[in-house]
Amino acid sequence: MNQDELEHVAAETRAERAEVEWSINVCLSAGCQSAQAEAVFQALQAAVDERGWGQRCKVRGVGCLGPCAGGPCVALEPAGTLYGRVQPADAPALVESLAGPSVNNLRVPTDTPFFTRQRKIVLENSGQIDPTHIEEYIAAGGYSALLHALQDLDPAAIVQEVIKSGLRGRGGAGYPTGLKWSTVAKATGTRKFVVCNADEGDPGAFMDRAVLESDPHRVLEGMAIAAYAVGATHGYIYVRAEYPLAIKRLELALRQATKAGLLGRRIGRDILVLRLHRCLSREPRTHRTQPVDQSTARNQRNEHAFRAARWIKPRCGPPHISEHFLHSIFGFVRISEHFPGDRPHQTAVFRQTFLNGSSVSRCDAM
Repeated sequence: MNQDELEHVAAETRAERAEVEWSINVCLSAGCQSAQAEAVFQALQAAVDERGWGQRCKVRGVGCLGPCAGGPCVALEPAGTLYGRVQPADAPALVESLAGPSVNNLRVPTDTPFFTRQRKIVLENSGQIDPTHIEEYIAAGGYSALLHALQDLDPAAIVQEVIKSGLRGRGGAGYPTGLKWSTVAKATGTRKFVVCNADEGDPGAFMDRAVLESDPHRVLEGMAIAAYAVGATHGYIYVRAEYPLAIKRLELALRQATKAGLLGRRIGRDILVLRLHRCLSREPRTHRTQPVDQSTARNQRNEHAFRAARWIKPRCGPPHISEHFLHSIFGFVRISEHFPGDRPHQTAVFRQTFLNGSSVSRCDAM
């Protein structure tokens, strides 16, 4: 897909949305789905059909709208009215409010500090687009940055732009993203990889899951730009197996982007060939930056985890993961990130993850 084709898709999608007078956006992320948002979506669609407003109103499933504790959440456009704790029985009243007064007992005030102090950056599309349709992401400007990078910039210029931006990792260390990318770009490995670390170990931390559920194409576009900048041809997305909705939408996004010619084959000016793979974490749930403690490992009868807890110690390198190998995205613990593989009992696990002569860029800051 080239820039003209991208703009054509965006224009068509915007035109389709402009044809309807109202839009009912139903949050279908994990939080609201656990509160029966799917039933609310179906009830709203039935209420719209009953009124005969199918040509005037569109019921859309979108990503997270914000107040997860008040789900299921529904937003009405163009009025911008937000409702919370909506039940299927409330659907007729909400549809009636499109042409009349709002339903005050369900209304969520959006002029509170919770909303007014927010400036969404990573999640700017969340709640605005349907994450299951690549056309809506493209209509919001999606993949235009990737094609601009491929057609108008060379890899070194992209790295310099990231360095100048001051972008840093979102973890505790705040590692400069530009330095990370430049290190991998300078590496001499025959194969280079981009790894999106979407794992979360902190209790109640769902930042990565929110992005994957609400705007998966944003992650793919960022990885593609990173791959071009550092010279990588493969990407891995490390995501927890217990995030089924995130996995489902990510896999759908991968298929859509591949079919559209944005991933998986030559894109832009035949500069980049990128393949993306997703890897599931099935290890015992532990803190993301610490090995499994010995008591937990014993209780779970996980001999491998017990041995890892006893022997793994943090290392500052060398070897560095940007120079020699892909860190463990298949193991139960990040064996290759903490441990060089010289312990006999780690050899079998390490062999599954060690890629000699490969270079890696982690783009978890994208």
